Amino acid sequence: MLEHGWIVTGVPSLGICYTVGLMEKFNHPEIVIHGLPVQTAYVFLQNIVKMIGDGQRFEPGKNYDEIASGFPTQFVVVDRSNADWVGMAYNYNGPNFNALQMVWTDTKG
Repeated sequence: MLEHGWIVTGVPSLGICYTVGLMEKFNHPEIVIHGLPVQTAYVFLQNIVKMIGDGQRFEPGKNYDEIASGFPTQFVVVDRSNADWVGMAYNYNGPNFNALQMVWTDTKG
């Protein structure tokens, strides 16, 4: 965290990976990915954070075709009542924590 200002962490048993530090470093909600293998989610999160670092902002409900080739992705707001999913991010950011979950289409769109 000291080197980059953010980290990826998660709960592999629940299939959840998420960022910690994006709110502080980039003034951007943390990003959550649920339902992918940890290694795959990690690569997505690294790429998403690079895009954020380059100035990209992700908003709920908007399609993003550049994240997962062939699968449009969107982001949905993670309700604060689900903070136990992302406990480390919640603990780091405090009660004003914000997060977006990446979701994607199936093979039929």
